[in-house]
Amino acid sequence: MLAVLASKDDDFVPWDKIVNSGSFTDNDDAKYFNMTSTTYENFLDGKKEDTFDFVLLVFMGAISSDDLEMKQDYYDYYTQVPIVHFAFAKKA
Repeated sequence: MLAVLASKDDDFVPWDKIVNSGSFTDNDDAKYFNMTSTTYENFLDGKKEDTFDFVLLVFMGAISSDDLEMKQDYYDYYTQVPIVHFAFAKKA
């Protein structure tokens, strides 16, 4: 699985805390897949991930239509796989 994060500055630290938490790593299903993540900044630097079975688009915070439009090439590149899931985080 490839987690596609909107921004390294906004999303990487909270995402890293989630995927390294005991609740996540101790889950029996976690052993069935390998997870990698990437950011928009990596994409701009030409560091495109190309070995994954499906994509999880992660939006940890609010994202505007202008942000989505600005990163359209990024999302288009990673949503050409058969399975894509969108995840939105919500503060409790």
